[in-house]
Amino acid sequence: MRAKLMGATFENVNLVGAILQSTDLTCAKFRNVRFGPPWDNSSDKDDSCVDQNAINMQNIIAVGADFENAVLIGVDLSASNLRQANFTGAILRGSRLCAECQLAKFICADLTDAVFTRTDSTYHSISANLSEADFSHANLQRARMSRAVLCHAVLKGANLRYAKLADANMLGVDLTGADLTGADLTGADLTGAILKNVIGLASAVFAQDLWAKERMQRRGPRKHIR
Repeated sequence: MRAKLMGATFENVNLVGAILQSTDLTCAKFRNVRFGPPWDNSSDKDDSCVDQNAINMQNIIAVGADFENAVLIGVDLSASNLRQANFTGAILRGSRLCAECQLAKFICADLTDAVFTRTDSTYHSISANLSEADFSHANLQRARMSRAVLCHAVLKGANLRYAKLADANMLGVDLTGADLTGADLTGADLTGAILKNVIGLASAVFAQDLWAKERMQRRGPRKHIR
């Protein structure tokens, strides 16, 4: 049975270890609350690493909830309803956010290495709905957002360095002043997007080099000369 914490207020508390899976947190307030453990910021960590022991907050209902400045490092929010939730200034490094995030606010949030996609029990890929979400000045470095729905989302001044946005629906997205250095936009739909003063656009990947792939196939395995 789903626990109900609608409208509850938590401020300056530590909820590390709390079991919140499937909880109803509609309009709850979590100001300066810690959910996740310290982040492993070691230099040998790469973008393929995801914490397998992520704190489980899957399937919660947090419509309109306030997580401003909350620490949600490594938290798993997959399959949750986060519509209109406020994550302004929150730390969400390495968190899993394949969820309903339409109209949510991630202003100045730290989403480094966050994952917005997942695979269901039938091995089908599912991606987050981030339509009209506000990521202004958010850190999305190395975030995995392939096939995510970002229609009319705001990404002004966002750090998207080396983010994976392949096949993402970015219709009408506002990327004014965003940093796209090394970002993978292969197959992304940027129809009507605003790309004013974008940084690193020349190094972003917009299409696979099919000719190079064909040349490699024709050439065959490379022979080493001794």
